[in-house]
Amino acid sequence: GVLKEGGQVASLVKPQFEAGKEKVGKKGVVRAPAVHNRRALLSGLLFCARCGEKLLPKARKGGSYDYICRAKLRRGAAACSCPNLSGAAADQAALDALSAQFPRLAPRLEELAREEQRAACRILLQRADWDGADLAFTLCRL
Repeated sequence: GVLKEGGQVASLVKPQFEAGKEKVGKKGVVRAPAVHNRRALLSGLLFCARCGEKLLPKARKGGSYDYICRAKLRRGAAACSCPNLSGAAADQAALDALSAQFPRLAPRLEELAREEQRAACRILLQRADWDGADLAFTLCRL
């Protein structure tokens, strides 16, 4: 058999596996925020139109995530009144904007947005701005 008699099995969930041994702490907690935020398509590209700060992905219970204004996250709600933005909704809006701008790529965009190929999709997105009501995208020109 594969397992030595009296041995123990350890199973890793995807973030633990991707982080590597050096970034997994006690009880399997991953100490690398970037590992948790890899699925956020707009990470680093999304800005708050109210205060100009970046919107950062923040995990919610159940595996989903929101984009939250950095000023609000660091200094509290008084620093910026911009509401949180659903990560899934924002990422889908980005894919929709890309599909409209680049119709020939539309069939492949969902595939490109997956983790392994995210960089290819992000090249087409230059910036996104959230004002609390509307999401505006700046796309590259081909």
